[in-house]
Amino acid sequence: MLVVGALLYASGATVHHFSPTALPFWPWPIGPLSAQVTGAWLIALAIAAGLSIGERDLDRLFVPAATYTAFGGFQLLATLHNWPAVRPDHQSAWVYVALLALMTLTGAHGMWTAAGVYQSHPSKRSAAAAG
Repeated sequence: MLVVGALLYASGATVHHFSPTALPFWPWPIGPLSAQVTGAWLIALAIAAGLSIGERDLDRLFVPAATYTAFGGFQLLATLHNWPAVRPDHQSAWVYVALLALMTLTGAHGMWTAAGVYQSHPSKRSAAAAG
């Protein structure tokens, strides 16, 4: 999760703060405002990853992990759906797809791990049911 978070932060900061410079490297045509919005999302997800790691509490990791899984999965579906607009000759297209796949798999693993920790603590299950 730390590696994915670092990649997201670097990508998001580059796209958000240096959008005119980053636009030629983006795998499909994108406007400056869309680049800044995309960059902001990537930065937010990177910060959420850092905060989740800092918590060191797997019980609280489920929601961020589900967010990672959903964001990565839906972005993969959108990229595949719009593949004719993607410039497959750009190496960045494949890096982006690989990052999304890694993000989806990391999130799914985090969900699985967090769910297993939750299931193994009967006191937390009974407290959640009572609350």
